[in-house]
Amino acid sequence: MAARRSITRTLAILVLFIGMEGAALSMLSHGAAMQRFFLAKGAHAFMAKTWGAAESVRRYFSLGKENDRLAQENFELARQLQEYRHRDDG
Repeated sequence: MAARRSITRTLAILVLFIGMEGAALSMLSHGAAMQRFFLAKGAHAFMAKTWGAAESVRRYFSLGKENDRLAQENFELARQLQEYRHRDDG
């Protein structure tokens, strides 16, 4: 029972913290132009990092298809090379 109360309290504190952070960011965004500039700059940097990380994960999971494509291309080139060697010998 005490563990459940602890989890509930932690979640309540977390929700309160997120709400206060949201209020603070809202106040900053309605402030001076310089504050809006730095807030926008930070938001853009965060979005760029997030997009870059997502793109890296996407690229990693597409390596299997790329590997299959390269193996097929390698097989085709080896077949063509064998064909050219056979023509030169004959």
